[in-house]
Amino acid sequence: MKQKYLISKSDNKKNLIIKELAELDRGMFSVIYEETYDAEAIISAIEKGTEALVSDLRNHALYPVRFAVEKIAEVVADLYASDTQESIEILIDDMDFLGKKEIDEEEEIPEPVDEVESKPVKIDELLDDNPEDENHVKVDDDELKPIEPSPAPSLKVTSDDSFDVED
Repeated sequence: MKQKYLISKSDNKKNLIIKELAELDRGMFSVIYEETYDAEAIISAIEKGTEALVSDLRNHALYPVRFAVEKIAEVVADLYASDTQESIEILIDDMDFLGKKEIDEEEEIPEPVDEVESKPVKIDELLDDNPEDENHVKVDDDELKPIEPSPAPSLKVTSDDSFDVED
């Protein structure tokens, strides 16, 4: 899904406005949500760092995924660093991020463990009644007990007419 975020300062510059738009039809974006933030709170969060800004931008109604909110936070910081810019548009396509996993250089990728030696199994062997597998537990027919059906519970019918409904 493609999304757009329109990030702008209000006319009196006392608020930050983020509009979330989604591509509901090819090439046609519709506003699905708009959030207004106090400019002083946003400036304070920018000074505290990216994590504080991300935390302030996310709420119960506007909660972009991590890669989107980081981009939004970067743009918001740039918007407040510049006195000339009034609005910025971000286009995010989820397809660009699907299947991509960032791996830290410090993170070691574990090697596959090949402790189990597997032999190919033929389908007919799976259906065999007497497998020759050493892990197979053999049960004698004497040990199996037949399952006895339990008696059906009896139903009691009351002669009380309180359940009759008149039309």
